[in-house]
Amino acid sequence: MRSATPSSSRRLSKPVPRTLSALAEIAAAIATGETVGAVVPGVLSSVATQLDGTQATLWLRGLDGLRRAWSVAQDATTAEAVVELNGLKSYPYVVIPHPIASDNDAELRDKAEASVARIVAVLTERD
Repeated sequence: MRSATPSSSRRLSKPVPRTLSALAEIAAAIATGETVGAVVPGVLSSVATQLDGTQATLWLRGLDGLRRAWSVAQDATTAEAVVELNGLKSYPYVVIPHPIASDNDAELRDKAEASVARIVAVLTERD
């Protein structure tokens, strides 16, 4: 008689793709409840590592154009270079609903989590 193995104890037949591992690591970092400023540098380091790079920058677009919000490993790339190299005259971006200054940590976390799907789409979809 064969013993039934619960699905939770089965091994996956395929290795977990490193992109999925990176997303899990990023989600875990966000779930810690730490401030965005405390979490983003680690997230950028994970992104750089998963892309076999050493530098990573999170760019934000405001009314005054593209600007560097966070960066790891002394990335000297300019906003102008990013726009020019990627042909991003209408660079896609994600807006987190405001106001945020009066939000408590839970409200900020909810807004950040709601933006994750939009961020993934911006990073992975190209015309």
